[in-house]
Amino acid sequence: SGNKGQSPVALAFEILGGVVGLFILLGLARCYFVWRRTPAPDRVAGLISRHQLEREMGEMEQERIERLNQALAARRWQPPPPPYQPAPAYDTVVPPDSPTSPPSSDHHR
Repeated sequence: SGNKGQSPVALAFEILGGVVGLFILLGLARCYFVWRRTPAPDRVAGLISRHQLEREMGEMEQERIERLNQALAARRWQPPPPPYQPAPAYDTVVPPDSPTSPPSSDHHR
């Protein structure tokens, strides 16, 4: 009985490695077959869609520029505000002989 085989631990790891390798190969094969089954992209539809998108974006940019120009034109043609008028003297607004209540310090406490 001098026939010495591998230890059970090494045998278990070899089997485990083989199973993991098999799963990896099956996963890669599945990815390849799914990739082969997908239809080629419709290049004409993609170009038309891109052209339509670029046209819409150009129209939006033109509208934005027109709105900006209208806002600037409206602001540009507004008349300037009236010139500053200094406040009238206090005596012209409140006559000096009008009865006013004297300031009282009791209200602030």
